[in-house]
Amino acid sequence: MSLSERLGQLNRVQRTLWFRLGATALVVLMAVGLAIGLWIASRDLDGIMNDVAMRAQERSQRVVAGTEAESGPVGVVRDAIDSALLSMQVPDAEELRDRGLSEEFIRRAIDSASPWSVVGAIGVVAALAIGVVWLGLGLSYTGILLAGWVPALILSYIPGLQGLGTLLFGAIPLALAFLTGMETLKIALSGPSPVLAVARNVLAEAVRMKISIVFIVLLILLLSTTPSLLNDEQPLRYRVQNWLQYGTGLSFVVLALLTLFFSTATVAFEQRDKVIWQTMTKPVRAWEYILGKWSGVVALNAVLLTVTASGVYLFTEYLRRQPAHGEIAYQVDYSGQITRGFPERQTEDRRLLESQVLVARTGRGPEAFNILASEYRMSLAIDNLVANRLASDSSLSDTPALRRELRQELTDQFETAIDNAIQAEIEDAENRAGGPLRATPSAMRNFRREVLDRWESRYRTVPLGGMQTYLFTGIDPPRGRDRASLTLQYNINAGTNDPSKVYRVFFDINGQQFERQVALDAAQRMLFHPDLVGDDGIVQLTVLNAEGNDRDISFPPDGLEILSIAGGYELNFTRIMFVMWVKLAFIAAVGVAASTFLSFPVACLVTMSILFMAESAGFLQDSLRDYTAMTTEGRDWVATVVRLIAVPVAWTFSVYAESKPTASLVDGRLLSWLALAKTIIVLGLWSLAGLATGWLIFRQRELATYSGK
Repeated sequence: MSLSERLGQLNRVQRTLWFRLGATALVVLMAVGLAIGLWIASRDLDGIMNDVAMRAQERSQRVVAGTEAESGPVGVVRDAIDSALLSMQVPDAEELRDRGLSEEFIRRAIDSASPWSVVGAIGVVAALAIGVVWLGLGLSYTGILLAGWVPALILSYIPGLQGLGTLLFGAIPLALAFLTGMETLKIALSGPSPVLAVARNVLAEAVRMKISIVFIVLLILLLSTTPSLLNDEQPLRYRVQNWLQYGTGLSFVVLALLTLFFSTATVAFEQRDKVIWQTMTKPVRAWEYILGKWSGVVALNAVLLTVTASGVYLFTEYLRRQPAHGEIAYQVDYSGQITRGFPERQTEDRRLLESQVLVARTGRGPEAFNILASEYRMSLAIDNLVANRLASDSSLSDTPALRRELRQELTDQFETAIDNAIQAEIEDAENRAGGPLRATPSAMRNFRREVLDRWESRYRTVPLGGMQTYLFTGIDPPRGRDRASLTLQYNINAGTNDPSKVYRVFFDINGQQFERQVALDAAQRMLFHPDLVGDDGIVQLTVLNAEGNDRDISFPPDGLEILSIAGGYELNFTRIMFVMWVKLAFIAAVGVAASTFLSFPVACLVTMSILFMAESAGFLQDSLRDYTAMTTEGRDWVATVVRLIAVPVAWTFSVYAESKPTASLVDGRLLSWLALAKTIIVLGLWSLAGLATGWLIFRQRELATYSGK
């Protein structure tokens, strides 16, 4: 019997019912046995700690010898087992009481144990394995894993070839995950609808067309090789951030280019090669063809994003459970004490990782200087005026009518101050121009904006040796027993931002002072306890510029912010991946629409131009704030033309630019459900508009015109 006949026989065996039932039972037994084995092993805390200490000593010796990479996959498996055992470790309450520890300490130690997370991870892997078995691919995948991982294991211990072994270990599971997703999609798209039939054909093209294969292979290689580029000597939080940056950011670039080229090629090539004759002569309408092509590309992106998200998330969790600086193992300090569940006992690297990176945080800036734009500042000013009026006139009472009168008085005073400043600007401009200036409505708006911007700039400046106070309202500090610290994030500028300069700055937060040595033009963070926040959610921050500094300091518009934790990063990670999928769907809609009436190169150029405009819309928005068409001498016509082009582009793609999935993930920023819904609605409408445009053009085309060639 030939090799192909034997393989065919094995393929028939793996698709039989009895094999699927038997393989499922085997997977379940192995998963249960592994969970029970880990649970039993986790009872021996002393043995775990001895093994952890021994592993740490071996790791430090390898680092000193420069052979850390030689630990290979076996070291990875050992680290994973150590982390699982430490996570499953549930302390004995009676033993802790015998040590004289408090009930609060005991309760937190028990609550912080996470045995079910390990059991859940085993269950997910088992479920995926069972899914592969019922797809009829159990023996095939087992053979591929053995054929790939055995050589990879050998290569990982051969000097100079460890990188190739690591690549194989990472690439094979990712490739199998992609194939599994494609098989699942074929089943999901197996209906009789013409739209589903066209989408199935697109998926078949994806694994046959060279353009798509190149990018798919590139994506798998990227995810496989990036972990080996991380610097083990860096703090753990930086390694995790670098991985999230490269794993999601570069993957999105590859997927965007794949979507751009493949969505245009799948339509343009069918018209060029006359394949579309066979499709459109069947009972397939124009809108069904367009929708089917778009759905196929979107489904392909769903599979690739799922593979990407799985790889990024799993390796992030692996990194998370690596020793941070100051630890000998995951949340075990050098003294051998488990710090899990006790932020105050964690090392700085671990605490910052868990409170600033692997979280979802919301930020709030200070109240605006403009009293008309700040309801809180207006309320404070009215309260002061009411108190003064009542003190000076005992016949008055604090009534809504009095407050309305004082609000109008404050508004009039502020508007009068603005008008006076604008008049001074006009007089200064007339003196420079040597004649009267025509004060058009547009010029007056520009003068008003310049005045407010100048006042805001003064508000964000702290003079040398002086101080400035900023108010933050609506701060909701964490409650309950797990009270994570709040974060003050600041970015300080001074003069030309000499990188060699270090400034001494004092921060006073509701009466408690902190001293910091600050580098210029760099985002920096400072943790403070949530108890410093008042019951009304107000934080009064006073910044003092020390006498020994060189000059005044200032904060950019977004250079001062208080961040608070709103949840874990897992759900935020899911929302971020969904935003990336919606963006790719928009790119696919543009590519499909453009290729309905343009050749492949021109359609690629048009789609790439729109992608570039969408990605650069955020930069345009920031630039346009300081780019005005009006000057003191009159209208700048070059700037006018530039604004006529740039403003519509920035406005059209504003939602696309505002959703920054990679930056949100790396900085631990919350991407809310509201922001996700806004992105889906706006980009969804733009995608539908693009598809509708493509359909209107496509239905008018003479597709079966014979060229004579």
